[in-house]
Amino acid sequence: KSSPTAMSATAPVIIVGLLVEFFECALRGEPLREFDADASQVDIDLQMAQGTNIAVVTEYLDELEQRVKPMLPEEDTENFAKQIQPWGAEVEIQLKSASEREVNSFALADSIRSEVVGKVPGADVRVSAQSGLWILRRVFSTGGGNESLQVELRGYDLDQAQKIAERIKTRLETVEGVAGARSGRREGRPEQNIRFLRDKISSLGLSVEEVARAVQTNLGGSRAASYRTGGEQFPITVRLRPEDRLSVQDLDNVSIPTPDGQSVPLSTLIERDRGRAPTQIQRINGQRVTYISASLTSDAVLGEVVKRARSELSTLQLPEGFSITFGGQYREQQKAQTDFLIAIIMALVLIYMVMAGQFERFLDPLIVMFSVPLVLVGVLPTLVLTGTTVN
Repeated sequence: KSSPTAMSATAPVIIVGLLVEFFECALRGEPLREFDADASQVDIDLQMAQGTNIAVVTEYLDELEQRVKPMLPEEDTENFAKQIQPWGAEVEIQLKSASEREVNSFALADSIRSEVVGKVPGADVRVSAQSGLWILRRVFSTGGGNESLQVELRGYDLDQAQKIAERIKTRLETVEGVAGARSGRREGRPEQNIRFLRDKISSLGLSVEEVARAVQTNLGGSRAASYRTGGEQFPITVRLRPEDRLSVQDLDNVSIPTPDGQSVPLSTLIERDRGRAPTQIQRINGQRVTYISASLTSDAVLGEVVKRARSELSTLQLPEGFSITFGGQYREQQKAQTDFLIAIIMALVLIYMVMAGQFERFLDPLIVMFSVPLVLVGVLPTLVLTGTTVN
């Protein structure tokens, strides 16, 4: 019959052994992939140029479906769902549980990726297999998506950031283990910019406000007054009928009266040019950021890919005011390892206190605890030889 003292000593030893074992595995990096469990889902993300007509998106989606469906084992597929979004679409392939099928979702994603990426002209296609932690990754995503590897480009100038992001994307695609990369900054929304020639406007005795009001009235109407009733206020806007409203090009035919009774063409008081406005500006701690995300192949190890990516991007010359950091799952992994180390230290201290109280000695618990790592000498080679994981 085991004594209470022996029993109380055995439990902490087991706990310490497990903690040390898992910590050692976490430091090596490779077993982190073992917990990337097959979630029986493959996602395909199709993005097109901003402003693309839904009919065009549907046509491209049909072509994508024709390429993908023949690759899906009918007996292993439960659902094939499509969803059209602004300027793109998403496809969700739901597979049977891992125990009920032979095909691996990560291997299937690799096969689909090789068939569709770069094969659909005019579309940016991304393929990824969701792992068992995909929900947590989406919840804790900082805005760049739920990709394995994420590069954060920080800098104020958006145009320059877009050019640098494309260079980073190109370099990431050459890194071994990267299946594809994408810049998070989409092409801006088309817009027409109107600039007022202030010197010329003032020389004619006009004000910028008068000219701006003329432009606003002819294009979209102007606010004339307000109507108040029941404690609420409603604006009154005066504008032309839809068929009589002018376009930006029609402004050339508009004239503005001057204080001396003459008329001057509006086109001589303004300058027009076409441009694009950003649809979204993302920030971290008030600093503008552009995300470049990359998905990995099924056999890639995140830590090794990050090392290669760092080496590849280290030679990239960045303008003043720009910087690069790595985020995504890699950052979460680093945070998790730090938290895990703190937890282990606290657990060891607590276990030592418990054992010291049981043994009524300060030295004996240390002897027991320091003998535990010696178990690894036999355990780790055995795991390697037998091909057994710590799952």
